[in-house]
Amino acid sequence: MDGLFSAFVLAQIIGFVGYGLYAYSSYQKNRFALLSIEAAGCLVVALHWAILDMPTIALMNIVYVYMGVLSLTFVRYPAVKPLLYLSFPIIFYLSFAGWGGQLYSLIAICATMVGVAATTLAVCSKLCADIFRLRLFSLLSAALWVACGIFAGSVPQIIACGIFAYGHLKHLQLLRREKPCANAPSLSQTQAT
Repeated sequence: MDGLFSAFVLAQIIGFVGYGLYAYSSYQKNRFALLSIEAAGCLVVALHWAILDMPTIALMNIVYVYMGVLSLTFVRYPAVKPLLYLSFPIIFYLSFAGWGGQLYSLIAICATMVGVAATTLAVCSKLCADIFRLRLFSLLSAALWVACGIFAGSVPQIIACGIFAYGHLKHLQLLRREKPCANAPSLSQTQAT
């Protein structure tokens, strides 16, 4: 019992570190730092889930690391970008192959479907070279992960993904202020009419 308890406590400590890195990544100002820290967080979170004997979730986080690394490299080496598309079938397979819920459980089905939608948006974010689009898709993905955490009853997931979403929202607002829309009339144009 003591070994089981200490493994559980160790898993929680590792989980807080991993989810902390994941949430912290959204506060980075450039794409490289954001994706590097996010991938590192997902690697630590994979260890967390492996210690908790949840191999499917651990493998899904390894796929997130794979997506992050490829997303970092495809800007310089466009030939690797098609490899990111492999993330879709891998995540979908893992989502349903590792199904732990009952088929009649509406909440478990909703949590899985919302998780699949969130993952789809996360993959789409990794396909974006533009930081604004990457953050927008990441924000939408994080909002869905918060909903998934609510369905699944995972408080750490709700907190970490909420912080992650807020970081992306904050930086999207900053980017919007720095780079006004090209079609918007300038101040001198609006004053002239």
